[in-house]
Amino acid sequence: ERNSKAWTGSHRTEFITGCCLLARREFFYGVGLLDEDFFFGDEDVALACLARRRGIQMGVNLDAVIYHESSGARARFSPWHAYYFNKNRLLLLRKYGSSSDRLLGYSFYVFSRVAKFTLLLVRGKPGVVRAELRAMRDFLRGRHGSYDRRKVIKS
Repeated sequence: ERNSKAWTGSHRTEFITGCCLLARREFFYGVGLLDEDFFFGDEDVALACLARRRGIQMGVNLDAVIYHESSGARARFSPWHAYYFNKNRLLLLRKYGSSSDRLLGYSFYVFSRVAKFTLLLVRGKPGVVRAELRAMRDFLRGRHGSYDRRKVIKS
């Protein structure tokens, strides 16, 4: 039903993507700029979390057409993607999750790694497992941003 009226016009939303973001200058004065702790993804999610905390309403224009070419480095199951995706998701929970969000999110994350790592090893992706373990270690050590990206690429 993509051609229905529900998929046209402007609508309020809880999240805005950074690949095509239009905002008034006052938005950035009130919320701030993109958080550099989130290198290579989720900085737009963090920005939306801050905007929601400050009561700023966000919207999307479903009639707009944009073309966004994603980087090949973000290919699914690449060590690069696994490292930043995991580190940033944990950081989002720490910075913007409630106590219950963090408890549930961290618990699910830890318990789901056993099955995920098993699947990745069966598929012959030990570099992705190493990258996720490195992401967890760096998160726990407070290493954010683009820290150690050269080591991630070599995995």
